[in-house]
Amino acid sequence: MTMKFIARQFRQPTGHFGRLWGRLMDSGNARIIAGSINALGVQPQHHILEIGFGGGFGLELLLDNVQRGSVTGVEISDVMMSRAEKRFARAINQKRLSLFSASVEQLPLGTSIFDGVLTVNTVYFWSDLKRGMSEIFRVLKPGGQLVLGIRPAEAMRRLPFTRHGFSIFVSPQLEEMLHQTGFQEIVSERYKVDRLGYI
Repeated sequence: MTMKFIARQFRQPTGHFGRLWGRLMDSGNARIIAGSINALGVQPQHHILEIGFGGGFGLELLLDNVQRGSVTGVEISDVMMSRAEKRFARAINQKRLSLFSASVEQLPLGTSIFDGVLTVNTVYFWSDLKRGMSEIFRVLKPGGQLVLGIRPAEAMRRLPFTRHGFSIFVSPQLEEMLHQTGFQEIVSERYKVDRLGYI
């Protein structure tokens, strides 16, 4: 298994190995995703969007917390989309969950409809950082909140597969772009959830 192959699976899981990768991402990111959802302050009546839901652990937690609102997921991996459609068939049939195959730069969603947006470990793969953030700002309601989770740049650079197709950012870069696209009251917090840490 080459570093390039591992990097491609992180970016967009594919094939039989991609299905296994989804479960790996769920277990490896469980504490990070749970912490990010907690930071989002999800309420039962909220409408929440998760961008790049991967194995679906975040969708599961969101559905547990949102009883009267709705959850929406966006994902570029066909394998992860298929897995989520099967795993969450009941929630989809009940209209509690909607799934879309799309990128963050072109969200097929209306304007000002979400109370919160969550995306964890995806920004490394966005093709256009400013456009992605602008799209998130567009779909958020006035006063809505974005939680954007990343690994610290110094930790990411120590991982050999990140040399293949990963864009690594430091917090001030992301904060500046968020400001440029309309976000306010930006806060960066660092957590030591594992050996790599999390922002």
